[in-house]
Amino acid sequence: MREEGKVDPEELENGNILRMLVQQLENKPCENHYVAVLRCLRDSFVWIPGNIQICEADTAAILRKKEGDTFSPQQDMKFVPTVPRNGDEFFLPVFSNMEQMGEYGNSFSKLERHFFDAMRLALGKEEISGIVLDPFTSPCVVLKGDFDFVGNLPSMLKQSGQKRGIIMTEIEKNDRLKGMLWGLIVGDCLGSPVQFMEMDSFPRITEMIACKHFNTPPGYWTDDGAMALCIMESAVRKQGYDLEDIAQNFIRWYDEGFCSSLPYAFDVGGATVMGIRSLKRGERHNGAESSQGNGSLMRFAPTLLLNGNDRSNRVIHEISDLTHASRKVRETLDQMAKICRDHLQGNRTACQSEYTRREDVNNSGWAVSTLQAALWAFQTTENFEDALIEAVNLGGDADSIGAVCGQITGAYYGYSAIPERWLSVIKDRKKLDALIDDFIAAFP
Repeated sequence: MREEGKVDPEELENGNILRMLVQQLENKPCENHYVAVLRCLRDSFVWIPGNIQICEADTAAILRKKEGDTFSPQQDMKFVPTVPRNGDEFFLPVFSNMEQMGEYGNSFSKLERHFFDAMRLALGKEEISGIVLDPFTSPCVVLKGDFDFVGNLPSMLKQSGQKRGIIMTEIEKNDRLKGMLWGLIVGDCLGSPVQFMEMDSFPRITEMIACKHFNTPPGYWTDDGAMALCIMESAVRKQGYDLEDIAQNFIRWYDEGFCSSLPYAFDVGGATVMGIRSLKRGERHNGAESSQGNGSLMRFAPTLLLNGNDRSNRVIHEISDLTHASRKVRETLDQMAKICRDHLQGNRTACQSEYTRREDVNNSGWAVSTLQAALWAFQTTENFEDALIEAVNLGGDADSIGAVCGQITGAYYGYSAIPERWLSVIKDRKKLDALIDDFIAAFP
């Protein structure tokens, strides 16, 4: 192809390399040729046909519009992709270029999007079995079961400062943001069944399983996920940072089970209980210096986005202080913020865990040791899955160690690196995915 199999981003724009690889697969079907197609798709933009949906009020406004009038929609327009049926299965059609659509494309609106976005569209609809590339000429099917594999493939792109390369960077940035937020939920759910257990006193966790302690099915988050969702829900609904509203959401969660995976709040830490009782009295700075639990770290990711580019981390500290107003906790949050910022920029953190041997890792709920344990799991592995498995199998405060590891690891490897088999069992996955996407869109 090119030096070390690398190409410039511009070389993928017309779809010629992609179609050449598909033709190679058709001529000689084999695993290597299929992987070559997937690797090219991993870096490609594709065309997606669909329909634009607008609300009734905007439709009426368009009909009333006179020539020369400007039009501003009252609500966001939605792009709904077409999903044709093939026998008993549905596949999302994508095209390597507009010419491949033929006359079919004349009946629809068309969007050019990165293949990762096409995978997310397919994952968002249970009835879709996968994606079909160029269905009218040289169809190539990518099933949902291969999506994780695509996301973990190495890029075939050379480093480029060209426009296309900049677009790729933005897409990967969004993938990392989503990975950080979803990593929190996934780590919480994966670790909750073995929290409170001594290290190596239980069968090794590699899959989502039920939590006997709280009698929850696989994929149910605990206080870690619930409090993070409370922060995101407030920010999306209020369209901005509102500390008072976040405090009220915490109270609603504690009293009514708002944003919980069960109809009530559970697995609530002692410092959080005391903090919420103080929130009810109108106090917004709660917790003694001696209270150095990990309650602020486990819900950290949304606060980093709300904080924006403020390197003083004022917003991060304010939200933490609602329940854990401790100097040591704030210092630990500052270190976590540095790690996640490095990872979101694609740079592997230079911060090193104080632990070098697994048997030395402190798996308690202390904020400092939780971050160090999560960092140890990240640094001793080479992918999201292995890092999370190492983290939760430390036991102890496994759900929070998993949630913290999920955040720093997801920020580095991205959402596309999270195993689909874990995501698929998360309770209310579609609802959570929509909230996370809305939150990222509002606070990129």
